[in-house]
Amino acid sequence: GGFVGTSISELAREGITVVRKLILLSGGLLAATALGIGLAGDPAQPPVADPPPAAKPALVTDAPKTEVRVGPPRQRGIVNTSSLLTSVRWSADGKQVILTGDVHPSPVPRLPTTAVKVFSLAADGTLSAGDRPWDQVAGEVIGLDPADPHAVIAHFSEAGGINIRNQLVRYQLPADDKGKVKAIIRADLADDSVYLMRMTADGLAVLATRTDEATGATEIRRLHPTSGQQDRVLFRTNDAFMVLSGNDTTVVTAVYEDRPATAGPGDSFVVKEIHVWDVPTSKQRFRWKIGQAEPEIAVSHDGKLLAITDAKGVLLLDGLTGKEVRRYVGGPGRVAWSSSLSHDGRITLVSEGAAPVAAPPGGPGGPGAGAPPAPRQAVYFTVYDNATGKTLKKWETNLGVDFAFAPNRPTLAVLEWRTTPSAPAAMPGMPGGPASRDEPTGRLGLWDFAK
Repeated sequence: GGFVGTSISELAREGITVVRKLILLSGGLLAATALGIGLAGDPAQPPVADPPPAAKPALVTDAPKTEVRVGPPRQRGIVNTSSLLTSVRWSADGKQVILTGDVHPSPVPRLPTTAVKVFSLAADGTLSAGDRPWDQVAGEVIGLDPADPHAVIAHFSEAGGINIRNQLVRYQLPADDKGKVKAIIRADLADDSVYLMRMTADGLAVLATRTDEATGATEIRRLHPTSGQQDRVLFRTNDAFMVLSGNDTTVVTAVYEDRPATAGPGDSFVVKEIHVWDVPTSKQRFRWKIGQAEPEIAVSHDGKLLAITDAKGVLLLDGLTGKEVRRYVGGPGRVAWSSSLSHDGRITLVSEGAAPVAAPPGGPGGPGAGAPPAPRQAVYFTVYDNATGKTLKKWETNLGVDFAFAPNRPTLAVLEWRTTPSAPAAMPGMPGGPASRDEPTGRLGLWDFAK
């Protein structure tokens, strides 16, 4: 979730990550006043004391001489949102928060449509936005135009018959009185095998990750945001792509086993090991043995800290040397689902869920039994100070959740929304959706962990 660090999954093989995301998206309705996963404070918990300074903090190498201390967070404001908006990310400069979500069903067949809302940060760090609850654009929003915070850049690919459209489009927000969003620039892309696109750290170009069908090699390409023309190839490897750091300097790739994790259709393959690379030099920094199917990998924005999440917990590695920094173990009866790192690796957010319990054959939930509907799963979140290992904040929720750390400071954006237990958020007026476009069915809040 968030994506957080890229909320928004960037795994080339999405198996277990997609399952985790769907579980987060399937969180259900809470009673009347329930919108409150960490956004309404923690009245039932005593305040967390400021962690004592560590004599030798376990930080990543090459850390700045002076750093902002982190501690229990302060709330920077909450705004209402729509349950259509289910993904949160930051602009490259950290001055805007971008919410997006899939529109179901899409108004145009074969063409994905995205609901989008952009919030700007005021001088005091609070959120501000226009009157429209959200606007609608064709394709997948990948970032903001650096010259205009009210313009979004989207990518879409539509295939129908012999015609294939693969384009970058710049949309001017907000929509006009008729609800139309003006498309300013269209850039045709010759290659339709791109599976990840996002803005570069400086916001001046688009990164496109693709796999060469002839050789199987993975490439990270830099594209001009208005022309779509390739600037250069930043990185190339024969491994499978997993994740790229926010500052575009560190990339994690995977080497897979030849055997699937388990027998059966659609099973994911075991990751033998991961490789961590320096993008500017294309040199491998280190490799780490995994031996499990589809591990969850997160990288801090500066590329100096790596988090590997599995059922045992979260392992933090120095992103430059591969040295183990710290390990977080899940709570009793829980398994870790995902993790996210702050921009400088000082903070880790861990999400957990209840450990799966196998149902006996023929018993409740077993074959042939009249099993009751599966209960909505609670998701447990814990935010840690990596220098001390102390807990800075924790909460649990049954709502849908996504989150993302800012690219330049220890601020966490948390997005939560109501949704039905069996389906993602629906369009206003549809079953499972809000009664109208303006009905608030979600919330966005900011937590500032700087002391």
